[in-house]
Amino acid sequence: SKTQTEASSFQYHMGNVYVGLHRLEDGERSFREGLAIDQNDARCLMGLSRCYLEMERFEDASEMGRDAIGLQYHFPLGHYYYGLAQDKLRNHDVAIDSLQTALQQNPNFEEAHLALADIYRRHSQDSVLAEEHHLAAKEIAEQNSRE
Repeated sequence: SKTQTEASSFQYHMGNVYVGLHRLEDGERSFREGLAIDQNDARCLMGLSRCYLEMERFEDASEMGRDAIGLQYHFPLGHYYYGLAQDKLRNHDVAIDSLQTALQQNPNFEEAHLALADIYRRHSQDSVLAEEHHLAAKEIAEQNSRE
């Protein structure tokens, strides 16, 4: 229902505020309250993924990210946080795939370019790909600063 969606949306936004303030337990609680209202709220699942990444609960972050993109495949942020969690779990190929999916869905996703550049630099020794993503992120940042 509309009221249900509004209530879970409010919890999602509150969770983001808390995570932004680094009040991670409060953020987790808000996202969980949103899911109690609407268990299919992919944004609350993605928010939990982000929250758990910050808490260094990488298995949980991965699970929540996977569940979020399972509910809503076209969700660049969901793929991004899932990819970050997979990188922390040392599943670098899965991380690369997920971050590439985020970029296919949103080519102007600066943070996804930076994350891919970092993984390529650290793990595949592919300096060309690392530099390509680093430059793409830089161009996007410059475009955004002009807008």
